[in-house]
Amino acid sequence: MIIDLIRHTTPDVAKGVCYGQTDVALCPNFEDECPKVLVKLNSHYDLAVSSPLSRCISLAEKISADHLMIDKRLLELDFGSWEMRRWSEIDQQELKDWSEGYLNNSPPNGESLKIMNARVLDFWNWLLIQEYKKVALISHAGVLRLIHAMIFSIPLEKMFQLDLDFGSVIRVRYTREHNTFSVKHL
Repeated sequence: MIIDLIRHTTPDVAKGVCYGQTDVALCPNFEDECPKVLVKLNSHYDLAVSSPLSRCISLAEKISADHLMIDKRLLELDFGSWEMRRWSEIDQQELKDWSEGYLNNSPPNGESLKIMNARVLDFWNWLLIQEYKKVALISHAGVLRLIHAMIFSIPLEKMFQLDLDFGSVIRVRYTREHNTFSVKHL
């Protein structure tokens, strides 16, 4: 199975704003960015699966697939009460407490990285037993980093070392018979 892990294009949100699961729009230049992503992809997919946020669905709808599936397990981290606030405006002690234990700690009314990881792992395990040949997975940097960490058995604390620009594509080839992966950054 070939699985293209695709990060959505640039959202229309100011730098320094926390926007995890908020459904922010894409930048007005989406129609210019989109072809730069599509040229990296296969011409046809059996399945395109997307986060339910419009910044992912907009790209997913441009990708050729027999079937488009929306899956909430592919949502970005829920930052709860911090959503749409500038990082600099968040209570610094709350931010410090979270950043020192983000695996288990969550922002107020949000989720921890371990909770997010559990839902992404649930999705990933489901996908790997499907019979699709080519899958486009359109999601967020956090989700794609978690999948990358799963493939390479990278501790969650080190997942942020993977740099993913907007519109990044990682091609994963999964061989079920040998349970092996090969990964290429496109």
